Amino acid sequence: MLVIIPLIGLFLLYLIWLQRGKPWRESVLLSTIAFALLITASTEVLSLFSLINTTAIAAFWSITCIVLAWLYYQQRQQVKSKKSKYYSEPLIANNNFKYQSNTSNTIIASLPELEIAKSHSRLSSISKLFLGSIGVIVAVVGAVATIAPPNNWDSMTYHMTRIMHWMQNGSIAHYPTNYPPQLYHPPFAEYAIMHLQILSGGDRLANLVQWLAMVGSIVATSLIAKQLGANQRGQIFTAVITATIPMGILQGSSTQNDYVVAFWLTCVVYYILVAITEGFTQGNDFKIAASFGLGMFTKTTASLFAFPFLVWLFYVGLKRLGWKIWQLFLTMAIVVNAVVLGHYLRNFQLFGSILGAPPKFTAEYKAEIFGIRILISNIVKNLSIHLGTPIPKINNAIEQVIQQFHNFIGIELAGETGSSTFFWVSSLINQEDMAGNFLHLLFIALSIIIFLSNKKLRRKANLKIYAGAIIIGFVLFCTLVKFQQFNGRHHLVLFILFAPFIGYCLSTINSKAIASIAISLLIVASIPWLLFNETRPLIANSHAFRTGKVENIINTPRIEQYFFNRWDLKSSDNSYIQAAEQIKDRECFQIGLSLKSPGTISNYNWEYPLWILLQEKLGSNIQMQHVEVDNDSSNLQTKNTYRDFEPSCIVSVNADNLNNENAKSITLNNKTYSHQWSDKTIKVFY
Repeated sequence: MLVIIPLIGLFLLYLIWLQRGKPWRESVLLSTIAFALLITASTEVLSLFSLINTTAIAAFWSITCIVLAWLYYQQRQQVKSKKSKYYSEPLIANNNFKYQSNTSNTIIASLPELEIAKSHSRLSSISKLFLGSIGVIVAVVGAVATIAPPNNWDSMTYHMTRIMHWMQNGSIAHYPTNYPPQLYHPPFAEYAIMHLQILSGGDRLANLVQWLAMVGSIVATSLIAKQLGANQRGQIFTAVITATIPMGILQGSSTQNDYVVAFWLTCVVYYILVAITEGFTQGNDFKIAASFGLGMFTKTTASLFAFPFLVWLFYVGLKRLGWKIWQLFLTMAIVVNAVVLGHYLRNFQLFGSILGAPPKFTAEYKAEIFGIRILISNIVKNLSIHLGTPIPKINNAIEQVIQQFHNFIGIELAGETGSSTFFWVSSLINQEDMAGNFLHLLFIALSIIIFLSNKKLRRKANLKIYAGAIIIGFVLFCTLVKFQQFNGRHHLVLFILFAPFIGYCLSTINSKAIASIAISLLIVASIPWLLFNETRPLIANSHAFRTGKVENIINTPRIEQYFFNRWDLKSSDNSYIQAAEQIKDRECFQIGLSLKSPGTISNYNWEYPLWILLQEKLGSNIQMQHVEVDNDSSNLQTKNTYRDFEPSCIVSVNADNLNNENAKSITLNNKTYSHQWSDKTIKVFY
């Protein structure tokens, strides 16, 4: 399979960094950053020539692998030469250990096998058990990611859908669409998925991008813990805490992008800590900038959570470098802009803004009312997402307390703060958009108590500032982003960044048994999230408990699994499947999509399954394009690429169909299409 070529490239990058003497964990981060920059650069450049296709992508990665293999070989020869020189020189004894001259010390430090041997220490049985548990969690999430198809709600409306349009158009240029989030949202995660999808010929590996981000985040947080001063035990605790976050387990097998942005932010924070504790270097500055740029290129909220850490970096840099700090931030600005420039230019050209979101869409997320009471309200409500328990009475009691608190401060629980018009403390929902992290929130509170009660910990300035930066990032989020019941997915990065702080604090407890029991509790508590994922269940989900019918990713046909987030559609008489059959019978290869959604922005834009169904029935040579576009992207319909598109049929999936069942025709470019078939919200016109 062609898809193995970029994976070989990633492995070669890892070997190159390892060969340069980097410890294996940092080699993982560096190789992933370099790999992501290659994905970004190749996608942007190939798109300029409309070469987003199998041949061009495979050729790029083949050439890249050849170059990397040559670099690795040359580097390997240099290392062998240094080894030979090292062993040929006399050694001098010093404190019962043999050292060479300063030059030879540099050589020995560069040898990866000696670096590993130097850092190796014996693991206790409980540490091995914890590491084994992490391996099991990662393996199970990876299995789910590989077996299940993408079916995340946002993925069906824009994450995966935009990829289909890019592959069809041979370009990542903006295109006419009834759903602008397909255009303006940062695209890195989708770039990575697209490379896998093009080279594998389908979406079987699409979920692995988030899974790889999960693995990378586990590695990165353990490095952050090490940089903060945690011992081996604290680093292992940190890795377990990261691996067991419920929202993380659920997202690790999806095509959301919250874990991807979390990984880039852990890289940003790690290299900031390296700069603060070990000194500023151009190489490290580049790593910070590249990681931050990739974070911004994945999700806009990356800036909110990174901002306090960047301020910390600026403060320390100003003290150490003085006026020369401008060189540091100029380098960072150039690198960050090089990563995001292409996407921002496309947004600016179409929407007049680098972020691109039209008012209709930003109104759902952007805070409009500010004030201390509003902020307190949003903090309480965002925290409440993670307070759900399996017991409804307890949840109702928590709701009542929050309601009384809002009455006390004189703020409406929903509405006045510009947030969602509904609020509830949910039960334990095993779904990647709404899951809470109850135990991990308790562990954050516990770690703060341990920190405040331990004089030695309180003296560690970096640990104190680190925790403060995370909290400030959370406050910024609550200030600038409206509350929604779905905000928990944005909090994933906060829980991941808190893992090193928790791991460090727990590792200082005098009773090792208590700390180990606490960590073991997190491992045991992760089992329901692993096995009973609501949208990708390995065993079953809540639907089985309601209906008595067990449906999971093993016994359910793949095509039905795309609709696990839409139970109103997941049935034998699925209207999408029926519509695809109608189109197949008429052999329509040019398909217009009318996906308007008056009064809502997402309920009826369930587009991706249409691509899967129609390609399955008619082959990959179909062409699908949005019609009746009435937003900013409608201007693109005049371009040659789209102007001459003449659909042989039109699929209408929109809210109007519910209230306008008698619509008989659609007129497009002076051609009238008559209504021939309909079911629920779907209509087909010929």
